[in-house]
Amino acid sequence: MKAIEENYFSDYLKESSKEVLWIDIEDVGDYQGEVFALGRFKDQFIVFAGYYGSCSGCGAWGEGGEPRDLTDVLASSAGFWNAEGAISHFFSLLPDEKKKDRDRRKQLGVECAELLEKEKNGHRSAPADLVAVDSCRTV
Repeated sequence: MKAIEENYFSDYLKESSKEVLWIDIEDVGDYQGEVFALGRFKDQFIVFAGYYGSCSGCGAWGEGGEPRDLTDVLASSAGFWNAEGAISHFFSLLPDEKKKDRDRRKQLGVECAELLEKEKNGHRSAPADLVAVDSCRTV
């Protein structure tokens, strides 16, 4: 599993949802922007979509606009029973220049397949199992 690029927003997301095994987190923005993430929670893949503002009172993360716990994260996530649907949804949210990254899409497919294979063999994937990573509604 690749290491998730460390940034301010991925730290907030991982801290507020330690029960989720995060596979990929993308921060799209600068002073204002969006955060998209692909993860595994219980028996579903989830895709988180959140936004952040640049000032207090306008959704700034770190000033009350960030997800505070698993409930907040799941409320802003879509759940998928299969990896293909989750990966497709994750890429549909990304900016156009990132939607075409076939290598990244292929790598996510491989990582999700490896997770499913481990689960099939009785190994329950959990965030603590991965050194690189510190972890709805059904679609």
